[in-house]
Amino acid sequence: AILTHSKSEKPSLYKAMRELSQGTENMFTKRTHGEGWDWARKGCAHAFTSFRVSAITQASEPHLQTLDSILQHSADQGLTVDISELMMKLSLDMLAATSLAGFPLNALEG
Repeated sequence: AILTHSKSEKPSLYKAMRELSQGTENMFTKRTHGEGWDWARKGCAHAFTSFRVSAITQASEPHLQTLDSILQHSADQGLTVDISELMMKLSLDMLAATSLAGFPLNALEG
């Protein structure tokens, strides 16, 4: 109910984001109701329909399984991994799978 109440505001947890953005208002820090936000919510709502979220979830699953395999192999071998590199490659693969008509970039595998 709190998430749908028109006068509710984001939890105090989001206030910590102000430090990261050096005071610049963004989707984590600015009030989400009132002037200026109706157009933003309407503009991005179509990207989060249940159909699109389901499609993104299905397209992401094989890439997450690949990441899991890489991490499991590294753990089994006692190897360290560069998590920032893996996350970048995962992001590229998921972007290609969901936004570039399913283009198989396979960054994690390469």
